[in-house]
Amino acid sequence: MKLQKQKLPSAVLLTAALTFPLVAGICCRREPPSAPPPASPQTAPSVSIGPATAPLVRRTFLDVVRANYREFPTTQPLSDLLDLDQAAHLQLHEPIYLSPPPRAELWITRPDAPPIQTVLREAGDLTGDVDTQVVDRRVIFVDWMPTDSGDWKPYVVCRRGAGGYDVFWPAGQGIFAGRYDYHWESAFAWDRLAVVPTTGGISIVDLTGATEEAHYEFTGAGGTLPIVPQALTDLQGIIAWTPWDAHVPGSGQATRFVNGKWSGLTADTGWPGKLVHVVPLLDGSALQLLGSETGGVRVAVATLQKVDVDQARIAVLVDQLNDAEESKRVDAYEQLTRYGPGIWSTLEKLAPDQPPEAADRLAQLLRDKTEPTLGGMKLLGAKSLTLADRLTDGGVIFYAPGGVSVPNPGGEAESQVPAWISVRPGEPIALLPEALTIDLKPETSRIWAIGDEWIVRSEVRGPARFVGNGFVDLLRKDETGFDELVGIDHRGRWVLQRNAAAPSDTGAAGMFLVLDPSLPDPTPRLPGWSFTTADSVGWDKDGWPVVKRGAAFALVQTDWRLMDPKEKIFSGAADDAAVPSPAATTQPASDAATRKAAEEAGPVILSAPNGTRYYDGQKSLRAVDCNGREVVWPLPSIANGKSKAHLIGTADGRLYLFNQGGRILRIRPTPTKSAPFEMEATFTRDVPDTDNPSRIWLDPAGRIDIEWGNRLTILFPAGYIPRQIAEKMETGGNGGP
Repeated sequence: MKLQKQKLPSAVLLTAALTFPLVAGICCRREPPSAPPPASPQTAPSVSIGPATAPLVRRTFLDVVRANYREFPTTQPLSDLLDLDQAAHLQLHEPIYLSPPPRAELWITRPDAPPIQTVLREAGDLTGDVDTQVVDRRVIFVDWMPTDSGDWKPYVVCRRGAGGYDVFWPAGQGIFAGRYDYHWESAFAWDRLAVVPTTGGISIVDLTGATEEAHYEFTGAGGTLPIVPQALTDLQGIIAWTPWDAHVPGSGQATRFVNGKWSGLTADTGWPGKLVHVVPLLDGSALQLLGSETGGVRVAVATLQKVDVDQARIAVLVDQLNDAEESKRVDAYEQLTRYGPGIWSTLEKLAPDQPPEAADRLAQLLRDKTEPTLGGMKLLGAKSLTLADRLTDGGVIFYAPGGVSVPNPGGEAESQVPAWISVRPGEPIALLPEALTIDLKPETSRIWAIGDEWIVRSEVRGPARFVGNGFVDLLRKDETGFDELVGIDHRGRWVLQRNAAAPSDTGAAGMFLVLDPSLPDPTPRLPGWSFTTADSVGWDKDGWPVVKRGAAFALVQTDWRLMDPKEKIFSGAADDAAVPSPAATTQPASDAATRKAAEEAGPVILSAPNGTRYYDGQKSLRAVDCNGREVVWPLPSIANGKSKAHLIGTADGRLYLFNQGGRILRIRPTPTKSAPFEMEATFTRDVPDTDNPSRIWLDPAGRIDIEWGNRLTILFPAGYIPRQIAEKMETGGNGGP
């Protein structure tokens, strides 16, 4: 259809039938009247959230993302992971199960996913890059087991509608009827078996069906205990107990699974009741934290089994106590605290030949013979411990209001009051840094530890990541409902779950929030990097931004290029007029009508590669293609400008309008809708607060560069700063190369 130029009502000046590509695409040509206009590419991302209706089979994580963010632009994960503050924030409606380490992959449930057994047959081995499984059943537990051929195969547990559980594996499926109230969220894999706590008991389940379930029921004065036991692996088996911190009369029992059966641990064998926590040690003994009616805690040691300790290994650690590097001396001492009575005789033999500091360390370890300690630390005051949190790896965090005494070789012991103590499997007992615990209260705070990462949630803030000397918030203002950390998968994606008790007006629409550093954020972002201390700035003959401070450097795709002193550096408005923009077209207007329309419209603010020219940018956006077809779109009142307009078109079809200092508007062409454009975002952060920039241009890497005086700002329309550039920002800062 040929559009006729006419004056429309002042409220809406647009030609809604305009459908030619506005920025991207090939050079347009005049079509006969009957020919349909070419379709406009729709590559812009959207933050519209909702289930997709297209009859597709969702197989990958990106398929799931696109089902929730229908026009998500990325087709492949980024090769270099972004920093977490630039990661995509993805609210997903689908149920997600995060399997335990070392696999740590996501299992996502969708009705349009492939059948679960099809997925299991295609699942990779442990060394493969399998990070997400999208299945048609809701997964509650996964155990990867080795086969005789060396492959690893998943056994997946799903709840059955009629009761009991379906167990799927690549070659078949079975039914686990079950007789107890299982807590699969606390289950873990062990020696081709699953250790599954139940309400008041503990079960060993063989998901292959080869052996019968082995269950142990804890009982108290009133019968079955209505609490969930704790369980850990020791050197040869599983130890489980009902923690005294539950304040259930008669709790504190313990049991151990060895050689295919459960055996109760009783007071006659050194296991009295009121167990708060158990720490299996490397010599076959176990450290016991025993509660009392008054709230105090007593530390004791009991033997689980006799183990032949590698005495040569102990001798190496003792020698390391004399290392020149303090960190190695401290590490050796901490490793020795993970043993119990099994190394005392060896330490007594080695102590007389040690230098003073090492001898003092050994004396501290041997004092445990008469008064057991928490990794060398003694409780002070009333010697009470409050359970602050239980960790997903089986560890615990204790709060000691009276503090602890910390040994100091060669000097008096130091006190820390109060103290937060970390007790984690496979690690020495340690104090948490004061910077980590400064705002925490044991009654209301949450603590998560995943690998080396520490995350806390206090009354002051939502979930926040500890970065050594401070915190980085994980959530944005509209994500406050997602305050339960599920975990971190092996690709580095952080998974948080929405708190069911969160108010509905928190803005958290999905069931889960995934922070994915391998994807750009769908929320509009325009991060930037400014150079304000250069001698001069500009661009080279290819359009790369240049910073000069002594020598001149051009910032190319991912690195700085030292320029030859003879190379010309373009700068300022005069050079801007003389050197064409890399994105500009040299195609002339196709006919007299088009040339006349251009003359009436005023100066061109953008010439797109497809021949479309843009005008105004103050109160409207006017576009004329090379066939003379025209559209006029009144800018929203908040987008009206007061300075010279600069318009940049990026490869994804978006337009970036600078018509006022300190602000850039992102505009999306929408020719198939009732209006030809829509305002997507307003950016102010990192945008220069100047009404008269010398030049704004798009460089060959797709970055928006702004020269203003002797300053240069580089903006990243992709929504993230590539890692190679981010690293240079950290090292070079504002000063450039």
